[in-house]
Amino acid sequence: MTAVEARHRVAIAGRVADAVTGEPVPGAAVRLDITPAAVRRAVAAADLVTPAPGRRPDRAVSDADGRFLLMDLPAGSYRLAVDPPGGDGRYGAATASVRVAAGGPAKAEVALPPTALAVTVRGPDGPVAGARVRVRGSGLGATTGADGTCTLAGLQPGPHVAAVEARGLAPATQAVTVARAGATARATVTLSVE
Repeated sequence: MTAVEARHRVAIAGRVADAVTGEPVPGAAVRLDITPAAVRRAVAAADLVTPAPGRRPDRAVSDADGRFLLMDLPAGSYRLAVDPPGGDGRYGAATASVRVAAGGPAKAEVALPPTALAVTVRGPDGPVAGARVRVRGSGLGATTGADGTCTLAGLQPGPHVAAVEARGLAPATQAVTVARAGATARATVTLSVE
């Protein structure tokens, strides 16, 4: 038990993760979006004891393991709003509902949708397994599975070019735009015989 836990009661213990990979997302901003009226009044009046100087009881940031704690909240229903770290658009925002009871901390798992590109590679005989797909200028790459698909996550929103190569087939590119943070754009690239 840490010194903070000894003086304060954990009300919500949560984790922020990538919705596709399940990997932790550090640096995500967690805030109470919908709270009981008593909490709203206490936060507005600064009556809640803060767990650390300068820290608000209705906000937290996920650590290196994606974990966060919200302390000293009364029982009730809450909605968490989670904003992705960095503001670079690699993830979309998410929300989660949680009910805090008097008996112990509520658990909250929040999955942030990554900004991604899902590519299907087809050839003259159908799906192409083992094709190499990369997004130009991003450093991201993947290999298609047996169904000819792969997903490249962690992109920024905007225009991209998917470059595709496969043994025995002519390379090809496909322009695609990811509309917004947390969205997945889809592209089908058809390869022909060299």
